[in-house]
Amino acid sequence: MARLAFSTVACPDWTITRVLDAAVDHGFEGVEFRSFGYGGGEFACEPGLTAGAKVRRMFEDRGIECAGLATGLRYDHEVFPPALGHALPADDRSVRDTKPFIDLAVEVGAPTVRIFGHDLPERARAGRLAKRRMIDRLRYAADAAHHTGVLLLLENSGSLPRGADVAEVLDAVDSKDLAACYSIAPAANAGEAPEVGVAALGRRLAAARVKDLAGGKPCALGEGELPVAAFVGALGRSPAKWLVYEWDRAWVPGLAAADEALPRAAKFLYGLVNGGARVGSR
Repeated sequence: MARLAFSTVACPDWTITRVLDAAVDHGFEGVEFRSFGYGGGEFACEPGLTAGAKVRRMFEDRGIECAGLATGLRYDHEVFPPALGHALPADDRSVRDTKPFIDLAVEVGAPTVRIFGHDLPERARAGRLAKRRMIDRLRYAADAAHHTGVLLLLENSGSLPRGADVAEVLDAVDSKDLAACYSIAPAANAGEAPEVGVAALGRRLAAARVKDLAGGKPCALGEGELPVAAFVGALGRSPAKWLVYEWDRAWVPGLAAADEALPRAAKFLYGLVNGGARVGSR
């Protein structure tokens, strides 16, 4: 069964020390950093602002694991210049943007870097060309991660909302350095049942993301419209290592503080697994 982590989108104003202390206090086994890269100042807990060795020691001291880095990297940018750009090898921008996050993950001991596909044109021919470019770029980005020990995770979103959509792209890229992260919200919005998406991804599913929504706004797990229980149940038969709880306080003003949301989420999720035992416990 996947082990439980939380994303720092819940607590953008916390220091890394406070984030890790909260993980211990509330029973989480891991933390996923939302990162903007080296020098990023958007979050107080940005790992790119602290020496990697220090970050690793902080995790080790508390017995908490780094579940990964989550980024906003996407591979759908338009080709420019329109004519010459198509002749360039997979558009170097993709690898240029990805490589620093891979380097940061190596430094802080993060096993994965989360990325997106993202939006493809709806017009048939334009959509096919854009999808081919996306696949080529993802292949080059995966090559950049080769031999680093870091796994790139393509999350379902945008034009790839279902697990089946991500599986199709992973098949086309065909790289052991690229796997899947499956998020409940976009899949449910696209009408995909959790067990269907999890089955479509199969052994390529490395992590999952859980939240709940009521009227499109984040709410406590179990109080919204998303099939959270079915999602967690489906993950129990998957190889996903981490289940990452998202409380989008960084993006949605007015949400409850992380100190209120995190223990409530942990209690709910542990209640769905092993009669309330810790997720991942033996």
